[in-house]
Amino acid sequence: MSIGVRGIALAANSTGVWGEGANYDFYANGPGVNYGGSSSIRWKKNLTPIDHPVEKVKAIRGVYFDWDQEHGGQHDVGMIAEEVGRVLPEIVVYEKNGVDASGMDYSKITPLLLEAIKAQQEEIESQQKEIESLRARLEAIEETIHTQPER
Repeated sequence: MSIGVRGIALAANSTGVWGEGANYDFYANGPGVNYGGSSSIRWKKNLTPIDHPVEKVKAIRGVYFDWDQEHGGQHDVGMIAEEVGRVLPEIVVYEKNGVDASGMDYSKITPLLLEAIKAQQEEIESQQKEIESLRARLEAIEETIHTQPER
């Protein structure tokens, strides 16, 4: 379904389309599922890798929090849009002034997490090879020590 305007999800299973000020022109709350968005390479240009993904992930906090009453008053888990905006401004939605963050597209953090996992896996595999090399060296040293004649 396409509404023709960009909505902002401020809580789980809710969508609000901002009007003037802090009120909504349209607000809906209820269970919903995102079945996917456009992603074909046919529509993409200027592809570049995500640089320093682990450092970017480390700069973002996951937090538990309580929404204020205007936004449902529910206990929730998430991230702080202003903090995410310093790392991935592309996924944060800002108010008309371009400064105040109003929300973020959580699904768009997935590529960053994917690249961070891949970078960590490469580091793990490199460390595993180094550990295996050090074990082999240690075994060779121990063998040399055990085969030395006693004095």
